[in-house]
Amino acid sequence: MQALLYAIVLFFLLLYFLRGLLMVGYDNWKYKNNLKKSGAIAKGLLQNLLTLKPLLQKSLSSKGIDYKVYARFQRKSTLYYFALWLCLFAILFLTAKLYLNLF
Repeated sequence: MQALLYAIVLFFLLLYFLRGLLMVGYDNWKYKNNLKKSGAIAKGLLQNLLTLKPLLQKSLSSKGIDYKVYARFQRKSTLYYFALWLCLFAILFLTAKLYLNLF
């Protein structure tokens, strides 16, 4: 049971990182020419991860770029968002079950 909990926590962290990377990639899509600085994406990713933006922001804000690109990013972002919350609830229930089995 603990191994399953650890696996779900690792899966949650992976999804959290991927959704943060997707959000930064979408934000910088229109400004590809401004990415000459090597740390532009890394700085944005770190800022997103520390502010819990991948977990709290349900949808992407439209940046006025091609609608097909926006729709593709939005589908992936929504899938990651719901998977993150599903993992959080699974972690909650597994942790409660493990805690109750201790007593």
